Formats: sequence, C-alpha cells, structure tokens
Amino acid sequence: MTVEFSASVLIVEDDPASLAEIAASVIRAGCNPMPARTLEEARSHFGEAFIMAIVDLHLPDGSGLDVIRALRELRLDVTIIAMSSHHDFAAKIEAIRAGADTFIEKPVNADALTAAITKVSDGQERVARVLIVEDDPVSARATGGILEHAGFRVAVLQDALQFEQQMLALHPDLVIMDISMPQISGVELTRFLRQDSRFETVPVIYLTAASSGDSALQAAASGGENVMRKPPDPATLVSAVRARLRHFGRLRQLMDRDALTGTMIRRAFFERADEMVALARRQHSLVTLAMLDVDHFKAVNDTHGHPAGDRVLASLGDLLRRALRATDVVGRVGGEEFAILLPAAGVTAAKLLLERMLEEFAAITHEGTAGASFHLTFSAGVAQFEPLMSIDMWVAVADAALYEAKSEGRARVVGAVGWSDVSEVSGVIDRDVIEGLARVSGPSADLVQEIIDLFEEVVPAHLKTLAAALRDRDGQGVARTTHALRSSCGNAGARRMANLCTAIDHAAQGEEWTLAEQQAEALAGSFDETLSELRQAAGARTRYEG
Repeated sequence: MTVEFSASVLIVEDDPASLAEIAASVIRAGCNPMPARTLEEARSHFGEAFIMAIVDLHLPDGSGLDVIRALRELRLDVTIIAMSSHHDFAAKIEAIRAGADTFIEKPVNADALTAAITKVSDGQERVARVLIVEDDPVSARATGGILEHAGFRVAVLQDALQFEQQMLALHPDLVIMDISMPQISGVELTRFLRQDSRFETVPVIYLTAASSGDSALQAAASGGENVMRKPPDPATLVSAVRARLRHFGRLRQLMDRDALTGTMIRRAFFERADEMVALARRQHSLVTLAMLDVDHFKAVNDTHGHPAGDRVLASLGDLLRRALRATDVVGRVGGEEFAILLPAAGVTAAKLLLERMLEEFAAITHEGTAGASFHLTFSAGVAQFEPLMSIDMWVAVADAALYEAKSEGRARVVGAVGWSDVSEVSGVIDRDVIEGLARVSGPSADLVQEIIDLFEEVVPAHLKTLAAALRDRDGQGVARTTHALRSSCGNAGARRMANLCTAIDHAAQGEEWTLAEQQAEALAGSFDETLSELRQAAGARTRYEG
C-alpha cells in the first residue's frame, strides 16, 4: 500500500539513530521525511517543497547555522527548528539570530516534536491572518506584499475609525499598524485592544518612520509592543511576526486550558469546533464529535468529597490527552462532561477509540476517604458532522446519543444517527413547549391552537422573504428574517425548523451562500411535516383546566 503524505519536512541530521527517530515523528504527523546528512546535501533540497526544516547545529562538513541562514535568505515561508545536544544558552540565541523559529534539545522528545510538526502541517489549512492598519497605501502594499510572500493572509485597513468593525469581521491573529495616523494613533488603538477581552491576546507590531526620541515611539516601546522602522527588512519582519504569533499563541493556550484537567475550556473548545466545521465544509472531510460524561459522579463527591472528585476529573483529562492523536481536540464543557473533536474519523472509528479509553478509565483505581478505593466508568455519544448541521444541531445529536448510552445502563458508547434521521433523536417538535402552552390556556381559550394557526399563517411569508434575501446575497436581510422565523418556530415548538434558522444565519454570515440555500430548502421542506406534527401533538395533549 502506498502512503500519501500531505507535506514534506527536511531533516538535516548526520546521526543515523537520531535521524530515524525524527523521521518517525514526521511520519506520525502525516508528513514525508526528507533526510539530508550534510550541509551540501541539505542545500541540494532547498529548491524542493517542504513546510519545515529540522536542523542539527553540528554537521560533518560545517555548521547547521549556515544551513539556517542560507535557507532563511531563500525561504521566508518555512518553519525552522534548530536542535543540538549541547544545552548552551548562547547557542540557542545564535540559532534564533540565524533565522530559526525555535530551538529543541537532543535527545528529542518524540511526542512533542510530532505535535509541533502537526501544528505546522495543520497551519497549511489555517493560515495566520494579519491586519495592517496603515493610512499610507504605499507602505501598506509593501508590508502586505512581504507577508503574503511569506504565506500569511493579509487585509489592509486605511481608516482607523473602522478598526473595531474590521477586528470583529476578520478576527486577525496579529495586527501591524503605524504609530502615527491622522485620526487615531496606533498606541490608542492598542490600548483599545488591551482593554477589550475579545482582543486582549492579539499581538501588535508597530511600524514607524519616527525618530528614537519621538514620544509616540517611546509610549509604544514602554507598552511592550514590537516596534520596527520603515521600511522593514523582509526577513526581520517575517521573523518578528512569527515570534509574536508563537508567543501570544502560547499565552492563549494557557488562558484556554482548564487548570484541573489540562483540557480546553468550553469557549476555546467550541471556537475550535467552528474552525473544524468550516474546514469540513470546504474540503468535504470527516469530523466527529464525542460527548462523554462520568457515570455516578455526584456520588463520588457526596461519598468521598470534592477533592476526590477533582482527582477523578484530573485522571480522566490526563487519559484523554494521552490517548488522543495530536490533531484531536478535547475540552471540559461542563462539571464532569467532556467533548472531543476527531477530524478524519467517522462514527465507527470514534466509537472504537472511545471504547478503548473507557476500558482504560474503568481500570483506574481512584483513592477515596479513609483509605477506600473505587472505580468509575463514563458514558459517551458520538456524532459525525454533516453539511446541513449547525454546531448546536451537532451537539444536540451527540448529546442525544450520550443520553441513550446512559438510559441503556451507562458505561458504554453510542453512535448517533445521521442528520437525515435527527427527528428520531431530538424530534421535529418540542412537546414540552406544547405542554407549556396548554398549561396557560384558559377554560374558554385554546392558546395552543391559536399559536399553531398563527404559525401556519406567518411562516410561508417569512420563507419567501428568506429566499429573496439569499438570492440577493443580503446578509442583513437573512439575519433579520431568520431571527423572526426562529422566534416563531421556537414559540410554536418547531424545534428542527428553529435549529435550521440558526444554521442558515451562521452560513450566511460566513458568506457560505450555497450551504445557506441548501439549509433553506430543508427548512421549507420541513414546514408541512412540522405543521402536521404540531397539530397531532395539540390534538393528543391533555388540556390544562385550571
């Protein structure tokens, strides 16, 4: 069988054992190892395509620093890792000066290296976004050209008054701005970023033509931001951008981690879910969500105390992080509830993985009070993402499978049905809404029937308005109409139609118009079925009489 790799990694290493170990990490990350044992052999590969170079500083025919310098002069878009068995701090600084992005010590940690390669490989799909705030079009184009050549996605903003709007629209990973602009200074814009929780971890690099005594320049430097002279040296600019992205990326990772379990917090997890869903839609690729919950966890806290419960969660978090692939994402989304994103895996593969982890978790002996020990299990539901789903729908389907696992006796993994069968899991309608309306109906008024009649009357007009807004690519019109539709559907108990409204709105705001139109067709197609089920539920209910 022939294995196809997504990208190549240049390995400049003359020691056979070390070369074999590093090559194994490269292969585990899904990349092709490109070995070179000498400086000259490394140079012969410079014209080939590779995303990363791992360079030993000590080679039989020269220094690895020469490889790094020569490569950096030719290629701004390659991630370079320097390595050495000599743990000399000065050597590390010299490697960074030569153009290396980071430094690792030998012997190499294989798992950490695999994860690092995987991040770079994944980054070929997730290109860092840079916003340039610059009123001079010449400077903006020159800076943008350098970064585009290095592989970054660049947007330019000349009107500083539109800064907040552009930050919300683009969600840049880094901002480059002039310090002195006619309306608002770069320093003032950065203060805004640092005081807003949405943007406080976005790194900033200033470009300026000011002299060293300029007060704005001094203010910027005192704030800890990078300051570079115009025009910037291309290699220095790209190196600075990469360094700031790495530094703030690590900071975000710390902020996004649950201190107890080491997994992502809920917000960060679902941000990653949004990214994976967007990628799955573009590439028509597989991604599966698993929701799992520790069985009888409340009894642990009640019997052995909360410290014992914390130890249980910490052990499960450690197991999940160790057992999953570098590309998988795990988060703690509730007290004892975790969620896992499994790219390039369907329901069958996800079930097998979760069942293996369930066996391992069940075998762990936990310590309780007074020397007591106990064992626990978890229940899980897995659901594969399908194009018409919103994130909320996807979670609902996986949650329904988790509920089924618990209702069947716990300590098991259940695979959810597909989107086409979602009605069997969560229902086309929400009968609790119908019952709630019935309870507030008076003796002489049937509120349930009134709501259903109004639903039948207003929804067709909304559907026509929505179709027109989608045809005109009117994002604001779509947002207004789906909001009105979602309100009508939610209040009538039309659960699936309400979920589809959310999905259409998300797709339209992301300018995924074809997807939004497909979801709108599903919305219109489900109207008759929904109305029929609502009427059946209204006829079958027991009316509240006081």
